[in-house]
Amino acid sequence: MDDSRDTLEVLERNLVGAGYSVFVRTGVGEAIELLRRQQVDLVITDLKMPSTAGSEIVRYVRENLKDAR
Repeated sequence: MDDSRDTLEVLERNLVGAGYSVFVRTGVGEAIELLRRQQVDLVITDLKMPSTAGSEIVRYVRENLKDAR
């Protein structure tokens, strides 16, 4: 998750090109909703965003997704 569309596009393009499945979300609420429904192995997030800190995602992952990194 990141607040920069350009950063998201570069990350997504490179990860998909390397053979990974990628789920892109631009907001904390959207990301947490996805994490509730979809099993993931890795979460990449920006920690400094204008509206809500990415640290909320980190906290959610630590508390709810013990196998994710």
